[in-house]
Amino acid sequence: MTEPENSSTRAPRQQLSVANVMLTPTTPLPMIIQGFGMSEQSRSTLSWVDFDAAWCVSDLGKYRACQYTYERYSLASLPPLDSRQFTGAFRWLGDAGDLIPRQVMKLNGLARDLAARGLTLPQDFVTFQTTENLYGSLDDVSVTGCWTNLSDPLPSLVEPDAFLVRFFRD
Repeated sequence: MTEPENSSTRAPRQQLSVANVMLTPTTPLPMIIQGFGMSEQSRSTLSWVDFDAAWCVSDLGKYRACQYTYERYSLASLPPLDSRQFTGAFRWLGDAGDLIPRQVMKLNGLARDLAARGLTLPQDFVTFQTTENLYGSLDDVSVTGCWTNLSDPLPSLVEPDAFLVRFFRD
């Protein structure tokens, strides 16, 4: 088993800037080698894995062939995007529409749960999940029959105080 590289020996990572947010596509993630519990014993079985930056998608007919359900494509093959469009309004998808009361109630409950843990939902996410023309719109374009389904906060098995809120499943 190899020890995680420290930041002074690790190769520099490509940075992607979207609005004022910095994303690191190859941030090392701890991976449990044996078992899923986080006892003191299992903490010593962690190793680090780097994921190369890639765009994982399906085909676009004659515009992009795809041999399998999904394939990895170079980030350089993506068209340039105007970051000024990323305002949280999702205008390129049309009018967001009216609020959906049941979704507002659901998101309010989720927000309270996360607030008790010192966490918040991004406003962009709240907008997407609570407006009639955005909520469920991914269902219509899923090539594998995935659907919108909001989960409770799911605790990370490897990072203390980290949680995942699943919003799309298959």
